[in-house]
Amino acid sequence: MMNPNKPAETFENGLRRAWLEESRIALIIVSGAPSRETIDTWAQVTTSTIRHWSPDTPIILLHDFTNLDMGIMPYLYKRAEAVYATMTEDQYGYNAVVLGSGIFNNVLSVFVGRLRARHSNLDAQLFTNREDAHTWLHDQMQTAAPTIA
Repeated sequence: MMNPNKPAETFENGLRRAWLEESRIALIIVSGAPSRETIDTWAQVTTSTIRHWSPDTPIILLHDFTNLDMGIMPYLYKRAEAVYATMTEDQYGYNAVVLGSGIFNNVLSVFVGRLRARHSNLDAQLFTNREDAHTWLHDQMQTAAPTIA
């Protein structure tokens, strides 16, 4: 029997959290103005999502930053470091990060590589569209934890 997705939620600063794959993937969409306040809200929602995740399943997050301005990226990286530091050693996760296509994706790929290097229990990949990101996460669910798929 299929479990329905949890209801979508809307937060301040144009942030939204929705659920996919019977609530096994959290989709966090950042569509507000590119500001530190928006990134702070993203960090709060993501941290809360990680803390409330079932301990026996991988944390699977899809972050949609397609509307985010590149000027805020260094602050986003700083906040992402703090967010993922909240993961315990026995937690592991998969993160798909969706950006609009552009020349700055190469710069952000360096940031994502640094996150992966500092957090061995986290696998993160960059994408230019949500469909490819969702497919990759779905594949990770099938490969890494077949009991949850």
